Amino acid sequence: MVANSNNVKYIVRLYDGFDNEWFDICEPTTYENAKQLYNEKTKNGTVDTNFRDFIDYYSIFEVND
Repeated sequence: MVANSNNVKYIVRLYDGFDNEWFDICEPTTYENAKQLYNEKTKNGTVDTNFRDFIDYYSIFEVND
């Protein structure tokens, strides 16, 4: 995911592998704020970052209006 300067908003979501669902864990925000939250939740990208290694994981999505 690459940040851009077109006022695009981003959201951090948690994938619940047990229930097979995505959950929004923040309101739409700037990429920088989303990345900060993502880093807090994933210990700077070292845990909970993909389904193969962690059934529950976080990801950043661009918000589509």
